[in-house]
Amino acid sequence: FGRLDVLVNNAGIIKDGLLIKVKDGKVTGKMGLDQWQAVIDVNLTGVFLCTQEAFRLMKAQTPRGGRIINNGSIAATTPRPNAARTHTLLLLSPRRGT
Repeated sequence: FGRLDVLVNNAGIIKDGLLIKVKDGKVTGKMGLDQWQAVIDVNLTGVFLCTQEAFRLMKAQTPRGGRIINNGSIAATTPRPNAARTHTLLLLSPRRGT
């Protein structure tokens, strides 16, 4: 249609891995670098790249403007495992009324 009016950053993945898994006081597994990198690539780098391009397009179109919606989860305000993406999105999103 020749315009970009809305970007919704909603993609996210969780890999089944904690930094270190411990059972009965013994390390039973750990998150591999490949799992970590996949989560970062989708959850943070993907948001960054899409937002950067959307902003460029929205600024160049006439009339200028649009909306960028960063969808997170309750993990943004309540600590949970694997919540780095949501915390980062909260920091990137402008807060209204504050």
